[in-house]
Amino acid sequence: SPWVQKWPLYGETEKKNLQDVLDSDMWSQYPSKKDSGVPQDKITHFENQFTEYIGARHGISVANGTSALEVACRAIGTNPGDEIITPAYSFIASATCCYAANAVPVFVEVEPEALRLDPDKVEAAITGRTRAIIAVHLDGYPCDMDRLMDIAARHNLIVIEDCARAHGTEWKG
Repeated sequence: SPWVQKWPLYGETEKKNLQDVLDSDMWSQYPSKKDSGVPQDKITHFENQFTEYIGARHGISVANGTSALEVACRAIGTNPGDEIITPAYSFIASATCCYAANAVPVFVEVEPEALRLDPDKVEAAITGRTRAIIAVHLDGYPCDMDRLMDIAARHNLIVIEDCARAHGTEWKG
């Protein structure tokens, strides 16, 4: 079909980079069978390039989006019983990351046309125990970050953006 594209997109450069890592016998930043430095260099390079690409001050790579959400939820310093607002329609990691950080997920309905958090329903779900909002930018559709950041600021909440399925998506440029 003309609408179906081959995915993932890759070429000879990506094949060579992958082969370099495979040949190194090292699968993380920590030395294993031999200390070739290949993965450390590639991981650091990726972290630096991706952090610059998304316009962040800091960035670390992790195994997957689930791990990234768990790290983010732990990094905000949740306490048992804290609540994190998350979309009712999302991948399971949007809820399990809350549990991993000893918090409780509070499910909020999404807007039917773009399947992103409904800011009105987010605000209605806030309680005295709410600590954060997870904004899931699903399939390249960004959440209304202006409204969510305004809500977060007024209620002194942290916003965690889940961009695992929206790399390169922009909100108002």
